[in-house]
Amino acid sequence: AIPRPSRESSLMSQLRVLGTMPGVAAFDTGRVLARTGDGDLRVSELLAAWSKLNPVQRPRASTAQNIEDLAKNALYERLLRREAARRRVEQWPEIAERLARQREYVAVTHLVARDVYATLNPDSARMQRYYAGHAAEFALPTRLSVIRLDLRDRAGATRMALQLRGASEAESLIARGRRKGIGYTGEIARESDPALFDRAMSAGAGTVLGPDSTDAGWTVIRVLEVIPARERTFGEALPLVEHAWYGEEGERRMVALIARLRKGARVVVRDAAIARLVAAGAPNSR
Repeated sequence: AIPRPSRESSLMSQLRVLGTMPGVAAFDTGRVLARTGDGDLRVSELLAAWSKLNPVQRPRASTAQNIEDLAKNALYERLLRREAARRRVEQWPEIAERLARQREYVAVTHLVARDVYATLNPDSARMQRYYAGHAAEFALPTRLSVIRLDLRDRAGATRMALQLRGASEAESLIARGRRKGIGYTGEIARESDPALFDRAMSAGAGTVLGPDSTDAGWTVIRVLEVIPARERTFGEALPLVEHAWYGEEGERRMVALIARLRKGARVVVRDAAIARLVAAGAPNSR
């Protein structure tokens, strides 16, 4: 009953799916999930515990054993809470201070979630308009398609460098890797490794770089082709568009929220109290 995000969906879509609650029928929520000497554990209690977890940190529960583990955790947490209440842990000075800080954090988080992010809706039409106005920001830069191999010793790396000088040998290596599920090819861009990109770009397609010493051994690279820069299509750029729009619109709404709160807040400066504090001097630090 727990929604599973699709790997093909955008990051924001995946987070929204992770944040949804398990789809449990209303008549099932009152059912007993576990019976113990300490009392029954009902489905509703497990769902309540689940809702308090950070969506990103929620465990994957897809088997009966997973559900049993969740039930055990809920029962253990019940015992901890009862023991904490018996010992009045919330009144311990250090705990009370932490709770006060956490209470303020939770209140602010809920305020921001409600007044800033709850109504953010990255619908397709809005995303297309944003993409049209920022298409250049999502463009793909000039890249180099390369074969990159990391080897343990210099002798083996030297033999591989000599082998990769032949185009047919390089193509054969790529084909053998694909049959075994191994990808020997990749792309490099100036943004990720300026020195290597400029060096490979100067060498040109069909050339072999290395062997070069690395922390893990020796690296050999054959430059396959230069891939020209181009704009991403809307479909390709959609995850980036959603992320950029979400951040930009969220920040705009946050600034507006702060301005409203500041405008509505009444600040009274008590000059006499400040004068007494100044006269008393700063307290000794401990």
